[in-house]
Amino acid sequence: MTQFISPMLASPMPKDSINYSEWAVEEKFDGHRLVVCVHDKGVIAWSRYGLTRILPPQVREACLLLPHGIYDGELLVPGDRSYGVTELTKSDKLVYVVFDIMQTAQYMLTNSTYVQRRLQLTSIGFADIKSGVQLAESRIAHSKAELTAMTAEVWARGGEGLILKKLSSVYQSGKRSKEVIKIKAIQSAVLTVVGYRAAKMGPQSTVVLRDEQGNETTVKTLNNKELARVNKDPQAFIGRKLRIEFQERTPDGNYRHPRWDRFENE
Repeated sequence: MTQFISPMLASPMPKDSINYSEWAVEEKFDGHRLVVCVHDKGVIAWSRYGLTRILPPQVREACLLLPHGIYDGELLVPGDRSYGVTELTKSDKLVYVVFDIMQTAQYMLTNSTYVQRRLQLTSIGFADIKSGVQLAESRIAHSKAELTAMTAEVWARGGEGLILKKLSSVYQSGKRSKEVIKIKAIQSAVLTVVGYRAAKMGPQSTVVLRDEQGNETTVKTLNNKELARVNKDPQAFIGRKLRIEFQERTPDGNYRHPRWDRFENE
């Protein structure tokens, strides 16, 4: 009961169309992913990678009111970004938003469908629990137009995006499931190649970039074909303009989740 269960991960939106009525829609929260175990001796919290985390007092007290089980969710400051989780001045505002359950005191639920797991969560009665714990809202988008409207509403208030979960899907611990889809806002920018950093794929497998304000970031080389091009003559690419995609800019100017798109003028 007190053993860590690796959380399930989401896949990008597929190019093929989907039957929207077969999918539940939840908001994609911008916080720190936490697996929380509530048991007869207290509460244990783990990061996405299985590292033990200390919960703020108000969240721990609220979790103690949950039925014994292992929950999947996000620790966040409502209306803030993930970097707000670590700001000491906001620790009293942190909330644990539960969006899945992997185990109860009696049963493992990883082989249960999303609908069955969701029924387990809605039977708990989160409204009667302290505000340090909340249940994520779940809706159905019956068409692409409805999903587009939901996405626009989240982005309009500064949210990160949406998560789609197939109603018949089981909980695939530690896997990037194709039955869990993420929709995130993507921005782009053009930066200058200024150098390289060695990584697993070789001395040029990570590219160092700088924008016009002097902010630096790094991206992995797109694929083996591009890596071969760079390896052939690394200096030839210094000074080239590379377009990247990223989630957003942080207050200090950094690029969140940058990734290689393409060289300009190609």
